[in-house]
Amino acid sequence: SIASTLSPGIMFAAFICTFVGFAARSGIVPFHAWLPSAHSKAPAPVSAILSGCVTSVGIYGIIRVYAIASQTSEMPKISWFLIAFGVLSMVVAALTMLNQVNLKKLIAYSTVENMGFLLVGLGLGTPVAIFWMLFYTLAHAFTKASLFFSAGILHHQYKSVRMEHIKNVFKFQPFAAWSLILGAVAIIGMPMSAIFLPKISILLQSAQLSPFLLLGLLTVFLFVAAGFGIFLIKLLSRKDEDAPGVKRYQASLGMKIPIVVLLIAVFALGVFFPQQLTNLLNSIVSELGIR
Repeated sequence: SIASTLSPGIMFAAFICTFVGFAARSGIVPFHAWLPSAHSKAPAPVSAILSGCVTSVGIYGIIRVYAIASQTSEMPKISWFLIAFGVLSMVVAALTMLNQVNLKKLIAYSTVENMGFLLVGLGLGTPVAIFWMLFYTLAHAFTKASLFFSAGILHHQYKSVRMEHIKNVFKFQPFAAWSLILGAVAIIGMPMSAIFLPKISILLQSAQLSPFLLLGLLTVFLFVAAGFGIFLIKLLSRKDEDAPGVKRYQASLGMKIPIVVLLIAVFALGVFFPQQLTNLLNSIVSELGIR
């Protein structure tokens, strides 16, 4: 309520300092170095929490500070500041994904790319962009958790998530193979997935600001899709018919059910948008003072 009376210069400086702290939590470039390493070493449930919850908490912190700072005359600077860091994160993550050989690191860099896109949505600053950014955060958490749980099954089977150690996936772990494919399809924003509509909506909002920004975002998404596609094709097509002594790991229902539930939620939200969720997101946008 008093944000507009605060010193714009001090608010901008405070926003930058606070942004650095929350950006490190969210894995925003150049504060992202911890994220891929942590994911590659952590158990699958921990990776799911890191990617789905911890990084989202960082974005939440940035949103709350943005809601105050955006009421000052520094709003244009803050918007372009967020967009610049968002695009930088997306570009670095997308290019790194193209040469990735570690499954969990691939998924982790996808988190960096998605957090960058959320920053772009926040930087656009329109009520529509913020609405879909909030929904995107939810969809990303569900989708990314399913991917890490699937990677966890493969880790139990092969004792590694590096490409060179994973072979005959459809023979030993067909469930994990298909859940990885569905999760990858969902996370790149294909139609019928929960991420598709918010991604399209934010892209349309970016087009109103700059057609060059739209073109850049679409190019990055192409590289991200290529990164996932190339990796999964190589991973799932690797065969070794002479592999001696390899036994199939029996994944329990406790490992499979969460993946099924998450994927059902991801694709259900892609075709059905509950009115209660719409009301909730609209109320959040209103409370943030976004106009």
